Amino acid sequence: MSKKDLHELCLSWSIDKEFNWTPIISAEQVLEVLQPHANLKSLKILNYDGSCFPGWIRILSSLVSLELRFCNNL
Repeated sequence: MSKKDLHELCLSWSIDKEFNWTPIISAEQVLEVLQPHANLKSLKILNYDGSCFPGWIRILSSLVSLELRFCNNL
C-alpha cells in the first residue's frame, strides 16, 4: 500500500501437481493483504486459485490494464 510509485504489479502462484499439500494460508488471504496503492495502473494475476477478488480491487481508480490468466475458480 505504501509503494506509491509502483505502477505495475504481477502476482503469480506456482502450480505444482507433484506435491499434494494443504497450504496454511489460502491464496485469497494472501491476495487480500497484498493491497497495492490506488495509483496502480497495471495488474496481472496468474494461476490464482481463489474464488473471489480481494476487497481492495475496487479502490484501484487508476487501473488501466487488468490481466487474469489461469484463474479457474473466479
